[in-house]
Amino acid sequence: MKNILILILIISTFSLNAQEELPVEKENKILNHLALNINMGGSPEQGYAGGFGIRYSILKKQNNYYNFGGGLGLEIYNLEEIFLPIYGEATGNLTKWKNSPFYRLNVGVGFWMPFDWRRYDNKPLGAFVNPMLGWRFQKRPNFATTVALGYQMQHVVYKYDYSWDGYIDINREIMFFQRYNFQLGFEF
Repeated sequence: MKNILILILIISTFSLNAQEELPVEKENKILNHLALNINMGGSPEQGYAGGFGIRYSILKKQNNYYNFGGGLGLEIYNLEEIFLPIYGEATGNLTKWKNSPFYRLNVGVGFWMPFDWRRYDNKPLGAFVNPMLGWRFQKRPNFATTVALGYQMQHVVYKYDYSWDGYIDINREIMFFQRYNFQLGFEF
């Protein structure tokens, strides 16, 4: 935690020295956001596993303070599970400067698919929420780099077959995944 606070202090010091206001851009501009995620955490039922992933969003820029859109992603956890989020996204800067703190909220559904998916009756689907806070660095008019920390939550309900001594039981299980995530993104 101490290292994260030091990193935020260094970033804010550099960005305060070179503050320029964002140029007035036409509204309704389309933004593309490509992000790489590193996730830490999991669920008590499955153990706490790290993972990595990639997400892509298309956003409609309303102004510098809020943008709306949608996206999809692919994440792999502990090299045993695949998570496919499909979400709506709201994001925006917290100041009018080029280098600015920002917020991002992803809300949608996620498909959770363990690599041994054949034993499951259905493809587990659940609600997905991922709020984030970060810093946006813009040096060129049509390109920005973002760094963010977030907390990802997913609710999953799935059924699976369990067979022993010739009997087949169909079980239903509810899981709640909670993961911290670090995201490095690019807007263009």
